[in-house]
Amino acid sequence: MDDDTKKWIIAIVVIVGLIFGVKLLISAANHGLISNPVYDDSTLNIKVESTHILFDADYDLYIDGELVKEWRMSPNNYLQTTYNYRTLITEDSRYIEVKVISTGGGTGLQVDSVKVLVGTGTDYNITLRA
Repeated sequence: MDDDTKKWIIAIVVIVGLIFGVKLLISAANHGLISNPVYDDSTLNIKVESTHILFDADYDLYIDGELVKEWRMSPNNYLQTTYNYRTLITEDSRYIEVKVISTGGGTGLQVDSVKVLVGTGTDYNITLRA
């Protein structure tokens, strides 16, 4: 085998190795195994407390207008959940609304919400009551 053939084989092996390496890094970043420099992640630690005292109520949790969780909860109880909100680093930081709506429970519709600034990589502890 001449030197030119060896060089081409080495070049092809290096290029294929680089392609698989980049794909592996992207996959690991998307699964949260390594830090992803393309996204800012904000973790929303959300606690929803029931304000109902006699009857179960139905709850809907919205993040930035999107329904992310529905459940039924007993009176004087709470639900703890975590939501990761991901934005591209090229996007401007912006406020999103985290809102809970409860229906039933003997007192009718109740709503509580808070606005948080995402796109900064900040984690938030949020307590909502409805």
